[in-house]
Amino acid sequence: MLFNSKEFIFFFVPLTFCVYQIFIRSHNKGAKLWLIICSLFFYSYWNPLYVILLITSIATNYGCSVLIFRNPASSKRKLFLLLGITANLAAIGYFKYANFFVENFNHLTGVGFATNQILLPLAISFFTFQQIAYIVDVYLGKETKSTISDYILFVLFFPQLIAGPIVHHKEMMPQFRKLGLHLNSQYFWGGLSFFSIGLFKKLVIADNVAGNANLVFDGYVNGITFSFVETWIGILSYTFQIYFDFSGYSDIAIGLALLMGIVLPINFNSPYKACSIIDFWRRWHITLGRFLRNYLYIPLGGNRRGQFRKQFNIVITMFLGGLWHGASWNFVTWGLIHGLALGINHWFRKFIKIPMNLFFISIFSLLTFFVVCVGWIFFRASDLPTSMNILQVTLGLGGLDLPRGMGGHIVINSFDNLFRFDGAFTSGLLNYNSIWGILACFLIVRFFPSSLEIMKWKKHEVNNTVPFSRKITPIWNFLMGILFFVSVKPLFDSNSSEFLYFNF
Repeated sequence: MLFNSKEFIFFFVPLTFCVYQIFIRSHNKGAKLWLIICSLFFYSYWNPLYVILLITSIATNYGCSVLIFRNPASSKRKLFLLLGITANLAAIGYFKYANFFVENFNHLTGVGFATNQILLPLAISFFTFQQIAYIVDVYLGKETKSTISDYILFVLFFPQLIAGPIVHHKEMMPQFRKLGLHLNSQYFWGGLSFFSIGLFKKLVIADNVAGNANLVFDGYVNGITFSFVETWIGILSYTFQIYFDFSGYSDIAIGLALLMGIVLPINFNSPYKACSIIDFWRRWHITLGRFLRNYLYIPLGGNRRGQFRKQFNIVITMFLGGLWHGASWNFVTWGLIHGLALGINHWFRKFIKIPMNLFFISIFSLLTFFVVCVGWIFFRASDLPTSMNILQVTLGLGGLDLPRGMGGHIVINSFDNLFRFDGAFTSGLLNYNSIWGILACFLIVRFFPSSLEIMKWKKHEVNNTVPFSRKITPIWNFLMGILFFVSVKPLFDSNSSEFLYFNF
């Protein structure tokens, strides 16, 4: 069930919310059980069989955490920790990476081990990392024992189950223990505001700019050669597609959680406004970066063992971060690009001092944006040869040719056409609406306020009443209502497309 499907928006969310409201006012345990049941139904909508895997994962990890609590002897505690980590890595290793490793082993050795058709369980990367962090912190004494219902809800809570954020127990368990504490009209209307803004980003912007990206990247797979400008149109289209897709998902997740009185951690904060790769990773998939830093980079030694070891740890961390996204050398290459860029960025900051005035900020922002765009080539393309072919054209190594048949005039017939590029390259001609749509996207991500800024988000503590200071007025709700209806209109004209991060 997709966040942007008619079934989810008009059936699942209203029913879940209404029954939850009934339970939470009189029966806290009943409210938790209801959210758990709804989350299991939400997950099983894709493939009911994988609910067994999810429940097994929860039982294994919770069991290991209880055994760690009950055994003061360090040797036994370490044994149960290793058992839990091994079980998690074995599950994700088999379902996500088994065929990848077998295929590469066959290629290197010439043997012909058979590969199996393994359907990737939805969200396995997210709930695996989340639970590894939990049992590690239990072992380190950073978490007290949780009830089984709180733990199950911590893993299953449907607004963040499929594509994050990768929540941490310290920010979620206190809220689940006091479920219903923050149910008020501000949470309700704020949740609907985030939900509406997120739907607009996904359905009106991301799904429409996807047209150009698909035409170019799929065209390269089919042997079509595009010009320098046409290729950049495709790359920039994907650059903005994944931005608005992930940003929209993050807003919807926050909004859904607020409806239940729960505050999720921020996972997306205007990353294309970053003026360095370091800054980019403080804004893009924030909770994944936090996990990689706390549970991989720091255990590897972090920056404590000299400059060279620091650079090495960064590259290894991002290499594994790339592999986390998918079993493909493309994702590995994407991770290495960012790892090398982060290493260079840290080295540059340490040894070269440049005054960060408006001129240098602008230069570094554009350079960062360029590196991110180049990285997205490997993230989106189907394989390494295709990626390298696109990269060659992108860098102008094949010549800086103009688009074929360039001519005509600029026409924008409607707001929708600003972002829709159907058939832009089917005749080999540049569709001028593409340029205007990309320019509009660039201006939005660079100069418009983010959802967090619009809602005046503030750092949330469990005892805070409301995590944002935007005053919710009837006029505001009316505007959000219009935004909602504009956003859901495409659902009745065509089928929904998955959020891109549902694939990871």
